[in-house]
Amino acid sequence: MDGINDWKCLSDEMIYDILARYEGLRLIEDRWLGRQLLSPDFLSADTTSSPDDFIDAHRVIIHLAEDSRDTGSLSRNEQTAQTHICVELNADQRGRFHAAIVYVWTLNEIRWVLTSFEYPVTFHVQVEVLQRCRAQLENSVHNAMLDDLDRLAVFRFLYHHLLSLYGGFWQIENSSKLPLTLLTNFSDVALYSARSLQAFLVASQTYMQPPDIIDLMIRSETSENWMRPSANLAFPAGIPMVSQHQSLNRRVQAHLSLILRSSYLQSRYSRRVQVLGTSAPSQLYRYDVQDYSQLYFFEKVVRDSELGRSFLRNIFQKFWNETPWSTWWWVNSEEKARAKMERWKEATNQS
Repeated sequence: MDGINDWKCLSDEMIYDILARYEGLRLIEDRWLGRQLLSPDFLSADTTSSPDDFIDAHRVIIHLAEDSRDTGSLSRNEQTAQTHICVELNADQRGRFHAAIVYVWTLNEIRWVLTSFEYPVTFHVQVEVLQRCRAQLENSVHNAMLDDLDRLAVFRFLYHHLLSLYGGFWQIENSSKLPLTLLTNFSDVALYSARSLQAFLVASQTYMQPPDIIDLMIRSETSENWMRPSANLAFPAGIPMVSQHQSLNRRVQAHLSLILRSSYLQSRYSRRVQVLGTSAPSQLYRYDVQDYSQLYFFEKVVRDSELGRSFLRNIFQKFWNETPWSTWWWVNSEEKARAKMERWKEATNQS
């Protein structure tokens, strides 16, 4: 009875918010179930060092999604027959899926806080705060390998697939929205077009949370409640993004440096943040920006596997990138997750 009385205390607005979040999660579930995603379905900021290949990879994601939508049926790979029965989530899988979304969401909120400090500034205290928050989250883990694989899968699904697929909603060429805006025509100034897409993917990991990606998916008027950093880094409005691309890109570089510095990968012992130059012309369009968020999730899996960093570089990323979707369905326990890692290692040793 106490539980029923507690529910009666909820306001209409709170109930609506709960239902809206649930429906939003169901929408993400439907996208996850709709297609078996393979390597070409993902795009990260460090996918390639070639601007032309980067734009082409983005086009491939869109074309694959359009082809799948035209068929009007669930898309499954013929080479993985076992995935043909994966058409709905059971209670355990839904719990794993939702828990991973919340974890990624929480880390992104922490990351946004770190970007809100004035720049440049010493970052020692902030890193200490980051480590304590991260330790608190990691102490709540029940199945280390399984949980980290789930989080890696969900992170890539949200920020390397859905964001890349639906990010065209932001192709409005409004300089005041940088870095969360794109050129309307990627063929204009190809180098800068690729750079703006790269900056969009990196910045969105900090400023766009799962609900914002849901907004993009349904192509509605976005609320623009995504969180901006200090006003000192605001971009001016009304600047032509093509003709003034060099000037704007210097600001984008400074912004990316702030975001990379705020990565949740670093610790007091390991400052692995890459600071981008903003003055030399040769530094304006560097394509060696690393996706530290993805690297964080990768390294957590490898640390749990106890198979060493060479396993990350030479084995895990290769197999995972080829079969992320089917692997998620198969590893539904800690034991099977560890068995999968060992199997991948053995397959490499035998080849």
